[in-house]
Amino acid sequence: MLDKTQRRYTTWIEVINGRAERGEQSERERQLEERERQLAEREELLNQQLAERERQLEERERAMAAPPEPELPKFGTGPSDYLDRDERAFGADSEIVSSLEEAVADFISDRGGLDGLSVDATEWLESPTISAVFDQYWVSGGFTADQVVEGVVSINNIKITEDEDGSIHIEFDYESEVDGEDGDYVVQGHAST
Repeated sequence: MLDKTQRRYTTWIEVINGRAERGEQSERERQLEERERQLAEREELLNQQLAERERQLEERERAMAAPPEPELPKFGTGPSDYLDRDERAFGADSEIVSSLEEAVADFISDRGGLDGLSVDATEWLESPTISAVFDQYWVSGGFTADQVVEGVVSINNIKITEDEDGSIHIEFDYESEVDGEDGDYVVQGHAST
């Protein structure tokens, strides 16, 4: 009888041990699956961080590779400064520069030369610039002369007239697109010296 009881007891222990082992194995499998999930999440996060870092490096390389835009000089003190400024703002062969040069040529031709003009008038006519007009006579409506000149898109109706004292009077209509603190603005007006 003892053998039979002992067998039942042994069988029962084996069943309990088997269940315990299966439970432990299930727990190990669950832990393994959880660990694999965590590793997959971590790998995905690292891949995202790596992709973001690569994007930042590419942006930095592009920024470093692109030549900086030439900074337009503030209004100059001499004719060459104004010429440089006009060329950078409008381009050497722009319609604005061509229109100005044509108006100057017409004025000199109609007048028969530069004799009898003031020194300032002669200097400006020899190196005509839009910047010089804005520099000397700009009255701001909330924008600097620099902002307006940099945004000039058209200049029309250029007129040059002579005063009795040998000085000249320059006037024109203009349109400028100005980037302001509160957005972009279109500035239109009439410049006159």
